[in-house]
Order: sequence, then structure tokens, then C-alpha cells
Amino acid sequence: MTGPVMASIFDFPGVYAKVLMRSPDEVSAEVQTVCGLMARHGLGRGKVLDIACGTGVHAVPLAKRGHHVLGLDLSAAMIDVAQRAAENAGVASKLTLHQGDFTEFSLHGETVDCAMFTFETFPLIVDDEQLRTHFQSVRRHLRPGGIYIVDVDVPRAEYDTKRSIWGRRTVALGADDTVEIWNESLPGNPQNATSHMVMHCRIRLGAAVYETVDDWLLKCYTPGSLRRLVEAQAGFALEGFCSWKELSEELSGLAHYFMVVKAV
Repeated sequence: MTGPVMASIFDFPGVYAKVLMRSPDEVSAEVQTVCGLMARHGLGRGKVLDIACGTGVHAVPLAKRGHHVLGLDLSAAMIDVAQRAAENAGVASKLTLHQGDFTEFSLHGETVDCAMFTFETFPLIVDDEQLRTHFQSVRRHLRPGGIYIVDVDVPRAEYDTKRSIWGRRTVALGADDTVEIWNESLPGNPQNATSHMVMHCRIRLGAAVYETVDDWLLKCYTPGSLRRLVEAQAGFALEGFCSWKELSEELSGLAHYFMVVKAV
């Protein structure tokens, strides 16, 4: 039996965890770095907004460290998993989850000391007006002196000029369940600094087969272009760039890094 084509792999949190989730050690290092950046800015155990929080892999550990965390995600399925994870960890009272779009959001007047946008999801916002709207939404909830930590990937040296299929693999999900994954690169656009990738999944759960297609335009940033982006946003000042592994400004050899901006 073949199921319908689903909107996204994010409709299947268990599959997402197998295919896209970073290792526990990587997540632990990122959480430690976020806490270190907050301490450096005198924010202690302040309130945190986790944008595109997914299944709560950062939010729950932050709550266990004493932070109250607001989680925002578009996927109801991911939010459900995050809620159960918080309950299982005994920190449900410290995690408040909201379903919504990370481009524009309003969280009932909530204010936070730190906002974070991890898993290199920020580059999915490619439109200039949507970027302005996103930064306005973050600033609306971020107290003066608070920080916004953005996870950004290091772009490839060249833009793709033709279609290619790559990364085909099959991952076991348990018992007889599997997911087949393949990526499709499409020509990028150097003029507006965007790349184009489509991720395909064929998920077999017992007798059912589901197809997911995630079509992503991704903005390709450099530290210089990020600096210009922040300068164009009202109410923010760039603090600098930081390794996700530790409190270090050394970025060489990293596949992604943190940008840190301050609400002014």
C-alpha cells in the first residue's frame, strides 16, 4: 500500500531523527556553547526562545539546566514529540511550546533573554522582506541586551550549474521499516546567493509506503554578508561569530558556526 505524498520529512519525527538529527555529542556541545554565550553576556539562567525547536533536542537540555524555554515550530508532529520529551525528562513546567511559522510570529507578549535558531535552518529565509519580518519578530520578543544566536552553514565554494542526484542511501528504522533517501541539487543563483536542493524520502512502515519531498532554496552566507544583513536590521548589533563546539572565534574547518547579535 502506498500512502500519500507528505509535505515534509518533518511529518515523521522518528524518521527525521534518523536522517537529519545531529549526534548527541554535537547537540550537547551546542547547548554548552549557548549557555556559555549567555553567561558571557550576563544573562545567567535567563529565558530562551528556541526557534524551529523540532523535537526539543536543545530545548529539553536547556530546561534541565534551569532555563525556561519557549519552543516554536511549524510542525505539530514535532511539537508533540518535544512535549513528551519534556514530560519524560521532568521539565514540562519549564517548556512552553507554540506552533507557528519562524518567518513571522507573535508569542502573546512573551519576552526572552536569548533567542536561538539552530540546525542551519535560518538560510531557508531567502526573501529580503521575509528576513526583515523575521528579525522584527525576534526583536519583538528579545529584551534589550539579549542575544540572538543563529546557526549558519559554510557554503560550498561553487554554485551548482546543473541537476545532479547524490547521497542515495537506505537507513533502517527498526524491524522491517526503512527509509530510502536521495538528494537532488538544482542550479543555484549566484546573483542572489542561493542554492537549490531537494531531499526525497521513501518511507516504508510495515505495508505502508510514504513519499516525502522537501524543496529548499538556501541563502549562502559569508561572515561579510551576515555583517551587512545585521547592519540593515533595526534594533540589532552584531557581536561576532563563534564556533558551535566551544567559546572560540576560530571557525576554520567548521561546517557551520554561530552568529551572535545583540538587541539594542
